[in-house]
Amino acid sequence: MLKAVTSAGIAPDFLVGASVGAINVAFFASDPSMQGAIRLEKIWKGIKRQDVFQVSPLAGALSFLSWRNHICSEKPLKNLIKKHLTYDRLEETQLPCHIVATDLFNGIEVSFSKGPAVNALLASSAIPGVFAPVEIGAHYLIDGGVTNNTPISVAIANHRRKK
Repeated sequence: MLKAVTSAGIAPDFLVGASVGAINVAFFASDPSMQGAIRLEKIWKGIKRQDVFQVSPLAGALSFLSWRNHICSEKPLKNLIKKHLTYDRLEETQLPCHIVATDLFNGIEVSFSKGPAVNALLASSAIPGVFAPVEIGAHYLIDGGVTNNTPISVAIANHRRKK
């Protein structure tokens, strides 16, 4: 889709994403061009399940016994993000991007457009039960797709602010 959009000469004002979409927009926001779309495609084509989801029998047992709230470490995903992300803070992107996560305790969506990019991306993609919630400020955050799988409301709000 990104290759089609860029080849058609369409240039978005900003990007919004939740869950794995947050990772896509964060990577693309650093190079919102055909080359950026091709780079993102190559990244995804090179990823294997174990690059993100490393499950050990011990982790599964601890989760089953309710001693842990997740079965996978976030370290492989964090390493993957750090390896391919070309900036540290969300406000450093060429194209503004907004990352949507969900507050675990009250279910509200939380949007980030500034601050540490890796933490926001880990929070937005913290699938409940698979990855541990991510603490940012006063929030324990999980997958943004839980409250807003297609975060149109965040896009509309930011479009209105831009005017």
